[in-house]
Amino acid sequence: MTNTMTENKKSLSFSIQGIDHLGIVAKDIAQARWFFGTIRYHTSGLPLAGVTVRLDGPAPQQVTTNSAGQYTVTLPSGAAPGPWTLRPTKTTDSGRGVTQWDAVLVLKAVAGLQVLTLEQQLAAQVLGTTPLGAFEATQILKFAAQLLSAFPAESRCGTAWWFLPKTASAQTIAPDLGSCQAGAIRLPSLTTALTNLDFTAVELGDVSGDWTPSTP
Repeated sequence: MTNTMTENKKSLSFSIQGIDHLGIVAKDIAQARWFFGTIRYHTSGLPLAGVTVRLDGPAPQQVTTNSAGQYTVTLPSGAAPGPWTLRPTKTTDSGRGVTQWDAVLVLKAVAGLQVLTLEQQLAAQVLGTTPLGAFEATQILKFAAQLLSAFPAESRCGTAWWFLPKTASAQTIAPDLGSCQAGAIRLPSLTTALTNLDFTAVELGDVSGDWTPSTP
């Protein structure tokens, strides 16, 4: 009888400890702070792998998007609430979507025969300035004919990639080629997990949006 009572006490103690442990784990999960988002290409919606997403703030770090264009940044325990800024950057796999048709679209827009989306307007700013003119179309034609190795805006800013924030969960910073601001998401503070911090990627010169990733 005594042995049975002792075994029951051990079992009860183990069960309570297990419940306590599960409670701690659940609490840790509930209090976890992390960012999650997806980066896709404009027009086609293709996921962008290999984009570096830099987190600026009290605990700086950076991650890279996977083959599905997704990224996750987890804040270390004890990190301050904020502020935080997410900045995507990419310096590879550019120039693949630029063709003569992109120059035609720019000329049509200049003539008032074509209405460009925000993403297309950004892609057309190969000089890094607005409004658009025929000279942008000339630069795109030269690039497509391999008479130009990089657009003026790309040479000045060091990248041909720009990122439009697509989220309603945080403050957004639109790309600005004049100041080489590639686009960002800003959060004054973070007390829990936050998802849908997405971006739409734009390759400079690819007004039509027919870029495709290179194959390994």
